[in-house]
Amino acid sequence: MDWDEKRREWLKLHPSFAATPANDTILTVTGSQPKACKSCIGDHLMLRMFKNKVYYCRIHGYDIFYNNVLFHPRAAVPGPKTRFSVLQC
Repeated sequence: MDWDEKRREWLKLHPSFAATPANDTILTVTGSQPKACKSCIGDHLMLRMFKNKVYYCRIHGYDIFYNNVLFHPRAAVPGPKTRFSVLQC
């Protein structure tokens, strides 16, 4: 069974997660730096912030997209422009 078939089966069991054309969906785009933080407390805080975003999205029925990969190799400076291409798709 390939991924698409597994997803179809899962959506049959969980119909509330299926997107319908009649409903507008909100996509929350978030991410973090590709490398680990220099201190362990930084990684811990990043994880807590991500969990809070996921929890918020679940409560309000939003979709969430997380990525920690730079889309362009020259995008060494972290910021909103490094992930802008995902919004253009």
